[in-house]
Amino acid sequence: MDGTFTTMPMDEGTKTRDVIRFLCKKHGLNNESEWGLIEQWDHPGLPGNTSERKLPNDELLLDQTTLAWEQAARKRFGLVAAVPQTAFQLVLRKQSSLLPQARTKKEQHLEFCQALADLREARFTAQSKVEIFELAALAIFKDLHEGMSDAENEEDLVLEEGQLTQQLSHYLPNHWFKALENRRDNIQKQQLQDWDAAVVKAFNDLTRAELDEIHHGADRNATQVRKIVAAFRMETELNAVAATRMFIERVRLA
Repeated sequence: MDGTFTTMPMDEGTKTRDVIRFLCKKHGLNNESEWGLIEQWDHPGLPGNTSERKLPNDELLLDQTTLAWEQAARKRFGLVAAVPQTAFQLVLRKQSSLLPQARTKKEQHLEFCQALADLREARFTAQSKVEIFELAALAIFKDLHEGMSDAENEEDLVLEEGQLTQQLSHYLPNHWFKALENRRDNIQKQQLQDWDAAVVKAFNDLTRAELDEIHHGADRNATQVRKIVAAFRMETELNAVAATRMFIERVRLA
């Protein structure tokens, strides 16, 4: 889910579970049973006219999965050599959270990438746009703090409007930006400024706002994200690891 490509040898007996086991071992993922292999096409063509499905654990990759790819490729692209690299893909994705063993750092990173992809590709439904901005702020907090030294992490981090405009597409839903493509330049610019301001406000509210109102229930309009972060901040300072976990859990449990 983080964009890493992995290759492995396969033969006629290779099944889905074999690939999952190989990938988990390759990338240091402890909880093999929690992961699934997702088949993705760049066009609707799978059963039900969909472009994505979870592979059964006993499916034969060569005789079933990739054979279907070859047949679909010949119909759609003609020569197999003309098939784009992204036309057919297998993606490792978290399917459950039983946690029989502790998460590794790599596993948590992959879960975060999956949760962020769910947010950007509209597989996550929030209570309101405010919560989308707050989740974006959490992800930005995590990314910023992971790139800081211990000394820098001790300092309060405050964002200002205009700092995030160029990075917004990495944290907000893709369809928001697609809807802007045919709008006039001045409208696009204003919308980006509005989103930037909303994310900056969410960031500063989540990381610096007073906790009493939320903790004692005075703010009845507080989102789930705001309540989760406030509860954590009542105990200790917000950090990158906590921001990562809260982001993952909020998106997954939606």
